[in-house]
Amino acid sequence: MEEGLIALILGTSTIAERIDDRLYPGVRPQGSPLPALVLNVFPRPRQYSHGGQVRVGEARIQLDALAATYTDMKALEGVVRARLSGFRGVVEGVEFQAIFDAGGAGDGFEHAPPDRIHKHSMDFTVRAVAPQT
Repeated sequence: MEEGLIALILGTSTIAERIDDRLYPGVRPQGSPLPALVLNVFPRPRQYSHGGQVRVGEARIQLDALAATYTDMKALEGVVRARLSGFRGVVEGVEFQAIFDAGGAGDGFEHAPPDRIHKHSMDFTVRAVAPQT
């Protein structure tokens, strides 16, 4: 699911023109350019039937929009929400049945001035079907 999600985000021109390829899993490397996104995936327990593991899975993802200015951070948040909220489709072999905006922690900061980085945390619930192997 994660590979398809990354391809969906970076394949969206309104997002890519803001962050280029600066989408980091887990943590943003210290000193790396801004704006950027940080992706964390929290999978739900796998589902099983009498036939074994079910290919449909669900996860909560958190995306942190990071930027040097509040304006840039809010613009990045806006294009990410516009792309992901309600998305359905197939990307990199992953069938996204639904991506739902689940809110998030909202606006905040990383670091103290003068190195302050504006941050907005967004949560999404993702339901997807894994590719056939």
